[in-house]
Amino acid sequence: MLIHEFFERSSAKHVFVNVLIDNDECQKNRFYVVIAKTYLSVVESPQRKKVEKIKTEEIAISKKADEVMDFLQLKHLSNEYAGNLSGGQKKLLELGRTMMVKPKIVLLDEVGAGVNRTLLNNIGDAILRLNKELNYTFCMIEHDIEFISKLCNPVIVMAEGAILMEDTISNVKENEKVIEVYLGRS
Repeated sequence: MLIHEFFERSSAKHVFVNVLIDNDECQKNRFYVVIAKTYLSVVESPQRKKVEKIKTEEIAISKKADEVMDFLQLKHLSNEYAGNLSGGQKKLLELGRTMMVKPKIVLLDEVGAGVNRTLLNNIGDAILRLNKELNYTFCMIEHDIEFISKLCNPVIVMAEGAILMEDTISNVKENEKVIEVYLGRS
């Protein structure tokens, strides 16, 4: 059932239409709609508070996403499809998705795999900033010793599911067991 009620404002510049929707398909979503030329809003309804809450949440999420894009220096790509991004840009985007939920710890697996050095440095800088500025804790699995040496101290080296050693990166690089397990003997 649709009930239309026309009335004019005192200025006589805008004509409004109130529509009460109350049919079987919309039983759970009873609401009033006010239409004035290009103006549309939900008014005086049980759903109004929910709509306002959703709008507030959407604004907060959008603001947070903009902050994350700025932090990761991805703002220039904000209108690009994720599928069109390079491997390194996708890894930064993944880091950004992680930032949206404010984790206590971030687990990263092979961050450097397939990423060019320039973008890998950007990713490393973002990880360091997240750690220092926002107190993120990272646990990383990485085979790129140069990359990991800029980020982690101490380093834990594992082989076949067991801890081989835990030490500074310089000691790890010089350790005979590590060299043998990862590089083999010549």
